Amino acid sequence: MKNIIITLCFFFSFISISFSQKNNIVVVQISDPQFGFIEDNKSFEPEEKLLSQALKKINFIAPDFLVVTGDFIHDPESAEQTEAFKKVMRTLDKNIPLYYTPGNHDLNNSPTIESLARYQERYSKPLYSSIVKNGVRFIFMNSVIIKAEYAQDMEQEQIKWLESLIKDTALPTVVFLHHPFFLNDFDEENNYSTIDKEKRAKYWELFKRLNVKNVFAGHLHNESAAEYQGISMITTSALGRPLGKTPSGLRIIKISNEKNNISVTSNYYEIKDIPLQ
Repeated sequence: MKNIIITLCFFFSFISISFSQKNNIVVVQISDPQFGFIEDNKSFEPEEKLLSQALKKINFIAPDFLVVTGDFIHDPESAEQTEAFKKVMRTLDKNIPLYYTPGNHDLNNSPTIESLARYQERYSKPLYSSIVKNGVRFIFMNSVIIKAEYAQDMEQEQIKWLESLIKDTALPTVVFLHHPFFLNDFDEENNYSTIDKEKRAKYWELFKRLNVKNVFAGHLHNESAAEYQGISMITTSALGRPLGKTPSGLRIIKISNEKNNISVTSNYYEIKDIPLQ
């Protein structure tokens, strides 16, 4: 009888553990590898080394997916930087899904139809997209057309697409994009690093309708974290050249989903400190 009880306890424990793992999601975010920035376009060897080291550890972690939130290269016109970045990215385990969000160094600060087409040809990735995994929706946005002054038509197309997703309001949602909406305070003044205040308010209202819980960005080459109206705004530092005290690294995001209530934890790691578990 004792053996039967132990066996049953183990059986139900196994079911519990398996169920828990099934509803957990692990995401790795890399931002701003920016090939060519460290040595001002004279070389991209330092970025190659940093990205190669990071991908080796990501392959070991085997996350549910990897997202690179923009500025893959430093010179938008450089085919050489593009090919070097893509070559290193091909070392990512093919079983790990890969998503991109474009940065201003990928599309130019003032994107055109031509630069958008060039981006899609280079990387074979959409300009914006969404997926659903384990009951959580992930939205990958193009913030360059939001930040740019003369891209209203392109931006409106993305807004219409976002509005088409509102029908699934029960899905807890996490957003990835290049530019942060704000760094420390939702009402902070406009600056180069963030989305302007007028647009910031408009998108935050849309995010509330989309049941967004977390927004993850890059672009700053440093870290920041803030929150407004129940939505967190996390800015991840650069895998490439840092512009603050935060060293080169990446972010690991862990999400648990219990009946559409998600718990999100995230930590930034210097490459040498990335936990292999």
